[in-house]
Amino acid sequence: MITNYAKYNNNVYKLDMDGDILELMSEDPADLENGFSFYVDVLGKKHNDFFIKRVKTEDLDLAYNIKVNVIYKGEEFETLSLGPFNNQEGTVSLFTNDYVVAKKFDFYKQEQFVFVKEVPLQEIESLIEIHIPILDFRELPTSRKVIKRTEIKNYLKKL
Repeated sequence: MITNYAKYNNNVYKLDMDGDILELMSEDPADLENGFSFYVDVLGKKHNDFFIKRVKTEDLDLAYNIKVNVIYKGEEFETLSLGPFNNQEGTVSLFTNDYVVAKKFDFYKQEQFVFVKEVPLQEIESLIEIHIPILDFRELPTSRKVIKRTEIKNYLKKL
């Protein structure tokens, strides 16, 4: 799972990128005072609970992707997707391209070079939130944050 974010004026926002167009996204009405405007969808409907602001890369303090991996049985795996639905389902979908690892952990072959396994949440040791700088910030180092087992359900609720 990978999501784009940006730090702008000491706040963190989701970042939508479409070519050279960068848009910060917010659900906080207070951001209307910071140059954000109401989001208008492709059908022309104005949304009163979602706000956007077009920015340039040089306006940002930082732009980065967040990728979340899972520690399962002492190994780090990528996830197919993560969100509040994982709490409801009680599982996380892991994948690997490594046949040896897939065989060791009893993954099934979904397609050539893609092996998948559904793992119960209670078997996840931790999540690793990886911040990968993008755009003009890509030369900055990647950072990692560990989300402990006891914090996983709350973390997933906020995604």
